[in-house]
Amino acid sequence: MSSVAPVTSYGSNAAGKGTVAAVLFRIAVVYALMLVLPLKAVAGPVLQENQAFARFLVLFARYVEWPGQKDGEPPSKPFVVGILGHDPFGIVLEQAFAGQLPGGREVVVSRIGSAVEARGCDMVFISREESRRQAVWLRELAGLPVLTVAETEAALSDGACIVITTETTEGGYRPRFDVNRSAFDSCGL
Repeated sequence: MSSVAPVTSYGSNAAGKGTVAAVLFRIAVVYALMLVLPLKAVAGPVLQENQAFARFLVLFARYVEWPGQKDGEPPSKPFVVGILGHDPFGIVLEQAFAGQLPGGREVVVSRIGSAVEARGCDMVFISREESRRQAVWLRELAGLPVLTVAETEAALSDGACIVITTETTEGGYRPRFDVNRSAFDSCGL
């Protein structure tokens, strides 16, 4: 049986150390601001889970460095966000990325059906509805410079870089994310 890679949780009282934590520090600060109110606010509209998750994907895209980005080269291709399999977002993801230019790159959201197609993406999201296929897909993407984000806790041991879930609170629910440091390291992000 293989061991699970070190995981850093954000959304609880966990704190990370090392290079991944340093890169994600800015995300954690913004995330802390999001935690002030649960998604089901007392006043105002209810923030849907898919809207909150879309905002997290925007934050991840903004603060993670991809290979080649450090060299100061001008962006030569768009930033591609792939939704692998079932799409829980609809138009919400495009709306969240509107006007966002991670690394100065235009964003393209693509619905894809295989890990082969996902290899051309910078970030890939796998919804919980794809839990039966996620292990195979994550193995096929392992070691590639693709930020893999999933919705099931099992995805951490399957090799996802980040898992987004929700936790129930008295006022509703809050999003939280867990980071798999060794997955980040193996894909060079």
